[in-house]
Amino acid sequence: MKKLILFSIAITLFVTGCGGGSGSDGPLEGEDNSNTRTISGIVTDPAIRDARLELRKTSDGSLAAICGAAGTQLCNNTWSGADGRFTLAVRKTSDLSDYYLVTHGGIDTVYGTSFESISLRSPLQAFSGHSGEIVVSPVTSILNPFVEECDLRTALGLSGHTNLLADPTENTELLKVSYLLVKIALAYNELGGSEDAFARMGEELALQPLFDQGGNLRRPFLEEVFHDSSLAEDYSAKMDAIAATALRLRGFSGDPAAVMGMIAGSEKLAAFTAALNAIIVDLPETVSDTYTENVTALYTKVEELAGEIPIEGFSISQLARFVAYSNAFFADYTNYLNREIFAAELAVIVPPGQEGEAFLEALRYLAQERVQVASVPLAAPLGNDNAQRAEYYFNSNLDRGYQARTLISAIYNDAMNDEIYLEIVKYYAAQGRHQRAAALADAYIVSSLNRATAYSHIGRHSAAYSAELAFDYLSQAESRFREIAQNRGLSDELVDELILVANRYTQLGNFSQARALREWLLGEVTRLDNSGTPTRFTLHARLISGQQHLIEDLISENQKAEALAGIAYFVELVDKLEINPSPTNANPYAQHMVYYARAMGFYRDLADSANDAWIKNEVMNLFAEIQALKEWTQDNRGGFQWMGSTYYGTIAGHVCWAGGLDAAISEVLNQIDVDKGAVAITGRYAALRGIMIALAEEDFSAARAFYEEQNPLAADFSNLSVNHSYIDAYAYFNQSNPGLAVHALERGDSLLAEKALDYIRGKIDEAVVYYVTHNINEAASLVSFATTMAGSRYLERGYVKLAHAYARLGAKDKAAAVLLSAEEYVDTLPASFIKSKSYATIGYFFHDMGYQPDAAALFDKARTVDSSGITDAKERSEYSLGIARDFFFRGDNAGMSGYLEEATRHALEIHASGTIDNTRARDESTALRNIALEYGKVPDLKKAKDLLQLAIEAAEQITADNSRTTAYANIVRTYARLGLVDLAYAAAQRLHATVPERNSSIRDIAKHVTSIDDFPDSPLAFVDTDKDGRPDFFVPWASPEQIAASGLELDDDSDGDGKPDTVDLTPFHAD
Repeated sequence: MKKLILFSIAITLFVTGCGGGSGSDGPLEGEDNSNTRTISGIVTDPAIRDARLELRKTSDGSLAAICGAAGTQLCNNTWSGADGRFTLAVRKTSDLSDYYLVTHGGIDTVYGTSFESISLRSPLQAFSGHSGEIVVSPVTSILNPFVEECDLRTALGLSGHTNLLADPTENTELLKVSYLLVKIALAYNELGGSEDAFARMGEELALQPLFDQGGNLRRPFLEEVFHDSSLAEDYSAKMDAIAATALRLRGFSGDPAAVMGMIAGSEKLAAFTAALNAIIVDLPETVSDTYTENVTALYTKVEELAGEIPIEGFSISQLARFVAYSNAFFADYTNYLNREIFAAELAVIVPPGQEGEAFLEALRYLAQERVQVASVPLAAPLGNDNAQRAEYYFNSNLDRGYQARTLISAIYNDAMNDEIYLEIVKYYAAQGRHQRAAALADAYIVSSLNRATAYSHIGRHSAAYSAELAFDYLSQAESRFREIAQNRGLSDELVDELILVANRYTQLGNFSQARALREWLLGEVTRLDNSGTPTRFTLHARLISGQQHLIEDLISENQKAEALAGIAYFVELVDKLEINPSPTNANPYAQHMVYYARAMGFYRDLADSANDAWIKNEVMNLFAEIQALKEWTQDNRGGFQWMGSTYYGTIAGHVCWAGGLDAAISEVLNQIDVDKGAVAITGRYAALRGIMIALAEEDFSAARAFYEEQNPLAADFSNLSVNHSYIDAYAYFNQSNPGLAVHALERGDSLLAEKALDYIRGKIDEAVVYYVTHNINEAASLVSFATTMAGSRYLERGYVKLAHAYARLGAKDKAAAVLLSAEEYVDTLPASFIKSKSYATIGYFFHDMGYQPDAAALFDKARTVDSSGITDAKERSEYSLGIARDFFFRGDNAGMSGYLEEATRHALEIHASGTIDNTRARDESTALRNIALEYGKVPDLKKAKDLLQLAIEAAEQITADNSRTTAYANIVRTYARLGLVDLAYAAAQRLHATVPERNSSIRDIAKHVTSIDDFPDSPLAFVDTDKDGRPDFFVPWASPEQIAASGLELDDDSDGDGKPDTVDLTPFHAD
């Protein structure tokens, strides 16, 4: 800063030092208003738009406070317009010769150069008397008071009459020098230069010229400017690139407009080449001249086909990527080495027919893409216009689809590319941007199967806002899938995708289309044999599974008529399924039995008073099918073995419900041979549970009596929570094999659910009396899992599981009473880790129900339990992390931070640095990563970043390659989860040793970016910049009625900076 101050103080000496200088004498004046005057000018290299200007004091570099209508505001919020021009209102009485202008950011409107990393400066004293003609340029940024004007012209290779304070676009020589200075400044910063790049060049120009007398760039000048960076890895490459730029500039001649066009063309070609180089296969370090010529020819052809290519780097990189993916010829370096072959391929770059039209349409779409930078002010506020807000977001650099696309610019792997773009397509389709989704699918997805899948995704997501649109996309997907099937045959993946299309037709109400597709698909499958891969049997089974998923969806959506029709077709498919062709299969009809059992369950789910008898008859008919298959297996395979233990319970329950208790006992329960082993024993208890649930729907007392008779509760309560648990029988949460209470809840029978919960609660109370009397610690089965892992801190057992079920039932008072009983029991236990964790688990569920004082008291108890018995560093770290999470739920970030520091201290003790211990090094890296995630909640991203760096250092000490790679991948994901996407990408590039590993991590980042949703419970909104619970906008397809019903309100200050969106010109960027 001292050098800049000196240069500004003496600027008058500079501008008059050669007799007739560039500036003018007299005070700087401006348009006069009552309290202020205006000064104006241009930021140019040529014109630089969206640059923020600050006015600072020459004496100490401090920010001036002489701006605004009153002349008292900070001078830091003026921006250059689309033409680079700016206007600044300043206090009338201020002596502006004591100030200089400095810029931050901005984009060159002709070359597309970003000034994000470099700032330009201009001393106002140099423009005395010309307040409306101030120029801020690369040349004004290097002015040095110790170099006379004529000497500086000479050092820069300029003729004697050149006005150094002029707009570079007015003089060809000045224009070329200005461009070169920017290139040097960018390289200086990229190599980690420690000073202001332009000031550093200004200093060196006082000592030696930039060019020699022949107009050649002097290498010694560059070597001195970059002296501190000479050991950087890219130093030589940067020097060579600057020299090449200077040489290229010498070949540009003509008026300024012509030269600007030449430079802009070279910039676009350079960007295209760089993007292509990143994905070219087998690219050598030094490319041939023929390669360079052919890349230029390719770019020229693309520009000819696409029309005017924007200068924006993102658009150019996407065009290069599209060309390489559309034709693999252009992605192979060797193909560029023969001029004739390359020219021939280039001549037919546009495929014939409809494919060629799609190619051109995608090319032109990509050439028209523009990205709005959120930190750059708009011409006018967006206000409360939701459509404008959404449009702005989706065309800005904040758009998560855009961010995901920028992440994969260096990936050239078809499968990885398609996987990421499918996520991007789903993202845009879900938000109502179906046209963009389709355009990106056509442009970037390589595999025809994946492209068809993309259209299927668009159809599924667009159903939320247009059934007609959804049907159109699904029809296109079906057509593409069928074409693939005809050309390549059926595959597992293709069959799955066609099933999904058929199911989506059904959900849209297009039943005839769905049925026609299913029948065609069944016909295609039937024509296969079982000798190939996939076999006819496996594909037929996939058809059945797909139909099963459809029925599940229809039942959940209460579409009974469609669900019943779906079950009938499901059974029809099962009837047509041949015997399992495997000669070694002991039960070749096992799959059939599973499907029939599922159909029994579907029917039972749909039973009501109107069709109860008919459905019971259908259930028993299906059971008869199972019995027939069982008999065949006994006769032909020398015995019979039932399916997995879950099906004992489901079939027994269905038979009891439809055919009575006697049938369930004789035909199912008594057929289970417990001497067959653990599966049979477990199956018997599952059958008991299924029968009990069926009986309970009619008579809870009879059901309870049956279960107690068949499975008496042990005197020591050993089977209360383990060994065929009573608690599971009455309150198990598994959806495929639920306990009685959950089964009743799912069917809306709250009375039965409450009876079941009350009953098992009484049994737990009895058990607690026994445990306390006999000094038995059963906290691990009655309150919380006995694990030190912080991630499982609040996993419930016993009492707490009941409280959870009561809460689902709406019986909050009973839920709270059960939690209090749990607390009373834990109070009786000796100090231990499980006691602390149990208190925390109870506290968490109190918090979840809204009983904050009770939760806080439990969290305090958890914290004060004696934990001295935990001596292992890993367990100590996890214990402290758990307590930190308790503080988070209390809303006490200060307390949370204290325990996070303690967790960090212990984590750093897990692995002794420099020792070989894969497990401990891995555990330390994992612990530090988990703590970093919690710091993200505080939020304290600085500490989170510091911890992730420590996690990297720990991971580097893992000697097992696979474990180290996994640790690196987890660290990258953690950066992404914290919203540090740029750091995640940098870590993926830096840490992974192989391209596949790096690509995999980048894919994970992209998937995370597109899945971020600030409103996961609403399809109408997903972005909340300031995290205040109010959306920045609603998705474009949301109707006013849907928005009103959502309970969400549009944020009136989206970025939370205190400026309402009705006046804020950067509504999604706090400034």
